[in-house]
Amino acid sequence: MQLAIVPVTAFVENVYILADEESKEAIIIDPGGESAKLLEAVRQMGVTVKHILCTHGHMDHVGAVLPLREATGARYAIHENDAEMARREPPSYLHRLIPDFVQAPEPDALLQDGDVLTVGALSLRVIETPGHTMGSLCLLANGALFAGDTLFQGSVGRTDFPGSSPEALVQSIRGRLFLLAPETVVFPGHGGQTTIGQEKVFNPFVGEGASPGRA
Repeated sequence: MQLAIVPVTAFVENVYILADEESKEAIIIDPGGESAKLLEAVRQMGVTVKHILCTHGHMDHVGAVLPLREATGARYAIHENDAEMARREPPSYLHRLIPDFVQAPEPDALLQDGDVLTVGALSLRVIETPGHTMGSLCLLANGALFAGDTLFQGSVGRTDFPGSSPEALVQSIRGRLFLLAPETVVFPGHGGQTTIGQEKVFNPFVGEGASPGRA
């Protein structure tokens, strides 16, 4: 698996470009903005983008979906519960944080739990993880988990937004993600990478020492 991590916008949101090394077909996860920067990364990798996938519908994860889809012809997909959120126009003051923000288009496909998307020999499996948003999901590929804003290094996603649920977030992490192999590498939507094993033990919100429902 070929992987590039491109932080974008004032949110320092991690965009992931992963590709099958043989076919050079690629998937972009959570293009939050700075479409020109992302297209240059694609050019430097020498890959062809087939899918644009979003882990949830917040503006800092969808702001470059439309220009990337138009430039690459890739298919855009998101969970049904967040598709409408991704199409909303954010308040004008937030445009200062993502100056080139464009509302996401109607998705070409809707993702649900257990879906598998492939490029060449590379496969990603969808894991529904509601909590941060109703339609939050994670993507698992070759021992790597692209976790969006569900699980971070030493933290978890915020649950003070409309449609968020702290109870659902805890269940998603403890009941789904913590069942993955401990060596699974977690690539979050913001910040540095970690592992399932590390977070299962030491995460202060959902780890072994955390109080029930703290998140």
